[in-house]
Amino acid sequence: MKVAFVGKGGSGKTTLSALFARYLAEVAPVVAVDADINQHLGVALGLDEQAAGSVPALGEHLKAAKEFLRGTNPRIRRAAEMVKTTPPGRGSRLLSVNGDDPFHRDWAVPAGKVRLLATGPFADEDLGVSCYHAKTGAVELYLNHLLDGPGEYVVVDMTAGADSFASGLFTRFDLTFLIAEPTRRGVSVYRQYLDYARGYDVALRVIGNKVADEADIRYLRTHVGEDLLGWLTVSGYVRAAEQGHLGPLDALEPENAAVLATMRGAVDRRVKDWGTFQRQAELFHVRNALAWANTAIGIDLRGQIDLLHPRASGIGSARGARARCRLTLGPASSTALRQSRADPTLHTPDERNPTMSLDVSDELLAQAEAGEVDPAAFLDTVRTSLPYAYAMVERLAADLAAGRTADGFGFVDNSTAPETEAERGQLLRALASNAIRSSLEAHFGVALAFQNCHRLAVFPAGTEGSAQYRKFVSERAQLLNQSPLLRDC
Repeated sequence: MKVAFVGKGGSGKTTLSALFARYLAEVAPVVAVDADINQHLGVALGLDEQAAGSVPALGEHLKAAKEFLRGTNPRIRRAAEMVKTTPPGRGSRLLSVNGDDPFHRDWAVPAGKVRLLATGPFADEDLGVSCYHAKTGAVELYLNHLLDGPGEYVVVDMTAGADSFASGLFTRFDLTFLIAEPTRRGVSVYRQYLDYARGYDVALRVIGNKVADEADIRYLRTHVGEDLLGWLTVSGYVRAAEQGHLGPLDALEPENAAVLATMRGAVDRRVKDWGTFQRQAELFHVRNALAWANTAIGIDLRGQIDLLHPRASGIGSARGARARCRLTLGPASSTALRQSRADPTLHTPDERNPTMSLDVSDELLAQAEAGEVDPAAFLDTVRTSLPYAYAMVERLAADLAAGRTADGFGFVDNSTAPETEAERGQLLRALASNAIRSSLEAHFGVALAFQNCHRLAVFPAGTEGSAQYRKFVSERAQLLNQSPLLRDC
């Protein structure tokens, strides 16, 4: 299970991360990851300053990490095309806790019974020209590719405050413990974290720390409520550890040891949800691609999402029970499609045949000739062949799911014309095909409606009979949406 520790600076977050990792390591394999800019987890685990400072920095091995993780994934041509949010696909190398891989073999060091990984501190050359998120990107890649099983634990000491929200890293955990002192500043970070995490299925429990009396407990209960899992009292054991005198775990005060047991119980009761885990990875990868990574890398990184990967879900696919339908093509049409691909007079390796609406692989054609087509494979072909159309439906579906509809309207629509005729052609091809249109509707769990050249609307699935939908597709709406500019689209 993947566990994060967050909280304001000075809350005891790192100390409790180390304490919990050591507690788990008494009975199970544990990897601890220091993802805090201050890099104090090694010392908190019992390493001396020199040993803690010599832990290999994941940030310095990012290129090698990417090269290893990409494996033979055909969607990633070079390691340089991987960014922190790149999800695994077919051919990618997946990791196991303490597995025989560079992360655990070459870059992790023993700290008692715990294996320690570290992002590494800021170097002199980083100051003033870099941000720490570039280093924590290695942790995000590690967690994205890690298949942790029952009774295995990865404990990550995160950056202080709400800084982890600068990426999708905050969604990579089965449970997040927020360490809060019974003070206004202590609980303010909780409110901030809760507000940012809302809508992302983040499991968050609060652990009070440095609790002195019943008044402190009442304060935490008042401001945290049911998210308060437990609290550690002012601890001589912890104070000694922070002063460099790390004692055996059985010397921890019984009431504080009981809190560790409660925390483990909360982690163990979590149900591993790989579908949500992958869906969130895909979501933040798309966001990063559109926000900065496509420009930085020079390609559309959305193509790295592999809808056929065993762990893949596809953005929005959880809504689409209709996606279980099967698609078929007749043998005559599929044979003609194969012949057209093989005919050099129709297209060359450097020029896609303009008469073809999709770039279909030989594997998918073989499926069609056999009589049935995997809907996920068909959807993936649509996504890579018609990226503009796919991205528009994806964006509108996300807006609809988030409730970003105009007042009084139950749909979201696009009114922005495409920049190129090629993009307009993609949209027209997608919506002119019943199979492509049905595939998109099933995947995103929506109903599509179309006017003229680019006004595409997304309605909730099953509302095709509603007054709003009928109005949008009516003859009157079509006539009122005319423009001379749309004459030749």
